[in-house]
Amino acid sequence: MANHPSRYAGKAGVGLLSGLLAGFLLGLGARMAMSVIALAAHQEPRFSLGGSLEVLATGILIGLPAGLVFVALRHHIPGSAVGKGATFGLLLFLTLVLVPPPAARSATTAVGQRVLTLVLFGVLFVGFGILVEILVQRLLPQEQPEDDAKDRTIG
Repeated sequence: MANHPSRYAGKAGVGLLSGLLAGFLLGLGARMAMSVIALAAHQEPRFSLGGSLEVLATGILIGLPAGLVFVALRHHIPGSAVGKGATFGLLLFLTLVLVPPPAARSATTAVGQRVLTLVLFGVLFVGFGILVEILVQRLLPQEQPEDDAKDRTIG
């Protein structure tokens, strides 16, 4: 049965787990990128536990729904596995550039290093998309091509 509800639940779980893990790494990368941007602006990078946890949480909150969306759309994205992940990550990044979360809006207006910010975060999101694809490939059971004859019953 190709459309069994447990199959969709399993895919959703894989999407959530992949998004969670990749989102956590996205948050770590974002924290490091923020330090690089501060240094480029000749400012001392500031770290606080609360600020670092907020950046990690933001990565995870972006990653969870993104993982679900990726699992739903990955077969419709053209290209190789890496290409699919990179395309998804880039599209996600461009979406967030056009409609940034409130925390990102205040951070980008305070920084004079816009090109550096866009490049660093663009690379992070492309990497995020590739990592989500790799995780999904590893976690999803191999999908068999649907065989119409197998679903037919006689009698």
